[in-house]
Amino acid sequence: MQVSVLQSCLDSLQIWFCGNLMVLNPDKSDSILFGTSQREKFFHDLDSVNVSGTVVPLARHLKLLGVVLDANLTVNQHTQLVSRSFFYHIRALCQIRHLLDHSSLSGLSCLED
Repeated sequence: MQVSVLQSCLDSLQIWFCGNLMVLNPDKSDSILFGTSQREKFFHDLDSVNVSGTVVPLARHLKLLGVVLDANLTVNQHTQLVSRSFFYHIRALCQIRHLLDHSSLSGLSCLED
């Protein structure tokens, strides 16, 4: 029953896009169902949705405006990616710290000798 409601909403969305002279490209679309882990049990057999006649697989997480969202709306995946990027840039700064002047290093106290 709930899957049919979801599909009905997707069909309505497609009609709205067409009515407003926009095109929904299912090949460039991502899909995700947000909810608690208890709610997720109701959709355990759902692995894709139909958008404009194209099957779009459900993702466990996706990146939207630079933020990684997962199906349970936790920030675990996003935190891991931001931390990884942070440490990459810190290591890169350590490689060039001998090229930086004192005023540049003053804001980066972790790189000072």
